[in-house]
Amino acid sequence: MNKRFFKHSITIYHTTTKSAVSNYVLNNMTVEEVDNLEVLRMLNADVDNGETYVIRIVYENVYFRHNKKVNMVDKGIENGSSGTIYIPTENDLSKYIETGDIVFEGKITEKFEDIYDSSKYHSYRIVSIDDNRKGGLQHYKLGVAD
Repeated sequence: MNKRFFKHSITIYHTTTKSAVSNYVLNNMTVEEVDNLEVLRMLNADVDNGETYVIRIVYENVYFRHNKKVNMVDKGIENGSSGTIYIPTENDLSKYIETGDIVFEGKITEKFEDIYDSSKYHSYRIVSIDDNRKGGLQHYKLGVAD
């Protein structure tokens, strides 16, 4: 692995239930209880179960390639961004990352409830996950979009 390319950090916010929290064990993880209905809806969480938690996971030494685009539509110009994130690991991350999770570039220490509508950070939503833990460079490849 060429370390000069894997110099970015990302923070992923993943939702789960109170009963499943004990299944999550990572050193780079923080668990937050969420009561704000607006935040739960943004995370596509089940708002009726009454026990939703957000797990904040920071991944360092990843590669984040950005793609910025502008589309001409009937009503004018539409901006959009997408990207690809490579997380080098031999570990199974399938229970920590799902499509629909929210990603921020950088190491974020604030609770999701405090930053979800902030213009200070640019968020992406995970739209695809590829488990490429085979061969010489074992990694997960995440597709993200605005």
